[in-house]
Amino acid sequence: MTLDELRNLDLRDVDLGNIGEWPLWGRALVILVLLILIFAAGYFIVIRGQLEDFAASQQQEAVLKQRFERKQHLAAGLKAYQVQLAEMRKSFGELLAKLPSKNEIDNLLRDISQTAQQDGLNQKLFQPQKEEDKGFYAEKPIKMEYTGGFQQIAKFVSDVSALSRIVTLRDFALKPVKPGDGSRLDFSVTGVTYRYLSDGTTSSSQPGGGK
Repeated sequence: MTLDELRNLDLRDVDLGNIGEWPLWGRALVILVLLILIFAAGYFIVIRGQLEDFAASQQQEAVLKQRFERKQHLAAGLKAYQVQLAEMRKSFGELLAKLPSKNEIDNLLRDISQTAQQDGLNQKLFQPQKEEDKGFYAEKPIKMEYTGGFQQIAKFVSDVSALSRIVTLRDFALKPVKPGDGSRLDFSVTGVTYRYLSDGTTSSSQPGGGK
């Protein structure tokens, strides 16, 4: 068939039931069209879904890789965290050892009072207050008032902080005994010591002192 015959070809005249009698180029064209249709159907039915699954797998791989890198980083620092935790537990135990037990409170109060006397302060008030429950520990406030020189007061503060049991000082107040004379000062402060409340232990009031 010539090019002019191909141009003038009427598809209604094509005998689809007798393809074997077609010229070679016609049969090749039919085979080419069939192959295109088969590949197109295969792509949309099989390959496209597999490509989508492959893309999803790549995304999941990236997410899993990030998770693995994070966990690997944590695992690499696990030993350091364990060492740090052991140090924190040791420090916590040392702090607990500095907290007076219920039976040691009276001795600690006596030590504070004696420290003030040894530093040359005149005691005006030494009044332990009721324990305050703070959860796993209790606070024991002590209201104190003294009279003395500035150096004596400073030494008292230093000596109290050096006691074997933890005592903090707060609510400081200083004023001259005589207006315009700073040699003698009235000093009021609240000392606070702490007691660890073990399981099943609750805070309770301790006997208080007075003026």
